[in-house]
Amino acid sequence: MHLLYYNNGNIELKQNITNIPDYAILSHTWGDDVHEVSFDDMTQDSQVRAKSKAGFQKVLFCVTRAKQDGLDYSWIDTCCIHKADFTELSEAINSMFQWYKHAKRCYVYLSDVSVSSYDIILPERVWEKEFRKSRWFSRGWTLQELVAPSSVQFFTEEGRYLGDKHSLRKPIHEVTGIPYDALANCDLSRFTKDERFSWAKWRDTKKDEDIVYCLFGIFDVSMPLIYGEGREKAFRRLRKEIGETSSPPDSLDIKCLQDLPTVAQLNHAADVLRGLIFMLVKQKPALVSYVRDKYDDVGKRVFEDSNSWEALSKIFTNMLSDERLAGAILLVDALDECTSDRSKLLALISQPSRAKWIVSSRNWPAIVEGLASVQQQVQLRLELNKDSVSTAVDAYIRHKVDQLAVQKLYDKDTKSAVHQHLAANAEGTFLWVALVCRALADPKMRKRHARDTVKTFPPGLPALYHCMIEAIQDSQDADVCWDILAIASTVYRPIAVDELRVLSTLLDNLDAKDLEEVIQSCGSFLTLREGILYFIHQSAKEHLVTQAADKVFPSGISSRHYVIFSQSLTALSDKLRRDMYGINDPGRSIDDVLRPDPDPLASIRYSCLFWADHLEESSGPPVSDALQDGGMVHRFFQTKYLYWLEALSLLRSMSKGVISIKQLDNS
Repeated sequence: MHLLYYNNGNIELKQNITNIPDYAILSHTWGDDVHEVSFDDMTQDSQVRAKSKAGFQKVLFCVTRAKQDGLDYSWIDTCCIHKADFTELSEAINSMFQWYKHAKRCYVYLSDVSVSSYDIILPERVWEKEFRKSRWFSRGWTLQELVAPSSVQFFTEEGRYLGDKHSLRKPIHEVTGIPYDALANCDLSRFTKDERFSWAKWRDTKKDEDIVYCLFGIFDVSMPLIYGEGREKAFRRLRKEIGETSSPPDSLDIKCLQDLPTVAQLNHAADVLRGLIFMLVKQKPALVSYVRDKYDDVGKRVFEDSNSWEALSKIFTNMLSDERLAGAILLVDALDECTSDRSKLLALISQPSRAKWIVSSRNWPAIVEGLASVQQQVQLRLELNKDSVSTAVDAYIRHKVDQLAVQKLYDKDTKSAVHQHLAANAEGTFLWVALVCRALADPKMRKRHARDTVKTFPPGLPALYHCMIEAIQDSQDADVCWDILAIASTVYRPIAVDELRVLSTLLDNLDAKDLEEVIQSCGSFLTLREGILYFIHQSAKEHLVTQAADKVFPSGISSRHYVIFSQSLTALSDKLRRDMYGINDPGRSIDDVLRPDPDPLASIRYSCLFWADHLEESSGPPVSDALQDGGMVHRFFQTKYLYWLEALSLLRSMSKGVISIKQLDNS
């Protein structure tokens, strides 16, 4: 076994180690071979060629991360296998599962998952969407690299730690279909052969045969490699070796689908068709044979050249004739956004088939004419048929009123009166119904007042928003409400309640319960979810900043920007200090830093990141004063600059600090 040895910044390839030390192992997706660091690259004394390649970043990441974990040795498939020696290559592939299984750490380097500096400030895992879509989950070799090791840790392109296969087991299970027990390193023989084959159903490899060879460890077998035999012969040998005579589910035959772009772009008819084909095969894997027939004849270029529409439409038409698709429902949304070959797509949709179509579009004449030949069709024109919209809104009203009746113990007459007013005044708007029902569901609202209260809500959203503004104006908390609404309308992202307190001087004397009540009294414009302040709808924010700007921004929005800047810098000057997380170790990796509870940065996270943005949007003499020598910014940098940088580092947002400095330089 060859291992990389890392010491004092130097990486050395130790060859033919027999007494294997503790080591880390890397799991990743290969780029072009010319960009990956090879065995020969690492055997050069100076390693100049290795360091010049893009893949060296992964090598350096692995060995340095291993060193942080107390491991001097690492194994990476690109450069720890002498692939020119076929005997060694064969031995390595047959041993690979065990090598991953016995590694002390397995680091998964996700080169297509990148987390921006803003993501750490949000409560939810905003990187999870990229994580789920990573091509790492579609590769054949990464299957055993996920299942075999006991410790599998996931990192972004920047080397940021996301979690391990235990903490991320839910999204991993949902993406891969691998059972939780298998992810927890139980004996794989507990699972049937068909189950284990299914884990690789949607995976692919560069070489056809490797989709079989990567399963050796999954089935605990060793076999000679015969490159050039093709995947079908390789599968037959594997099935014979494990005593399985029948084909595995769908024969794992999805290489042809991997060559199909699967993210449809609605402006091209061919892309719409690719997406439909992919989704059909995903739902009915046996349909892959229709794609395979074309693919075997010509290869993936059949889906790429000028004849792609002809090839795809023939495949799709054959699929629709399959009895297994009887009763299938196909949905194409926003057909009007398809600008290339839309007439061809319309003609295809119009053909008789076993499936049913649901198509949404603007009511354009060309689209209506293109679908005119469909004999059995039902058209729902929302802009012309208000009754259809009203039917849907009425169903929503019945549902909401039923909920209110149970919650508030409405009698029959009260329930009927509420329903009648909602139905008569909704004007086909779901949001209007939701806002009124929200007000009726308020714990302070008594059922005896429901019939009178519901009549106070005028019909239509604009009128309701105006009514909400008047209610705020008449309340005892009007000043505080307008202050909160002004902040919420100005900040660059939803803020937490603790962050809100920092940005307003009117909230100092309110405890948590009082503040929550004030937010609730902001005319239903705002809502709290998990301690984060959101507008109930974008239209609510737009109405405030356009129709109620005189109340929200009585001195102008630039003045509000300055107030937020000033409050932010005051809070930072007051709260920032050295070593806020009590790490007491300047050299520790940020990935090893745990956030304290309570977090001393919680209330000033927003201020740390965006104070310079608000200063840039401010205007007037106070701004000039703040930027002068001896001004607010100057004093802040004199006393808190290094502490601010430390806070940005803890927030994993150093790049935002660079942007802020550039903004100040341009001011």
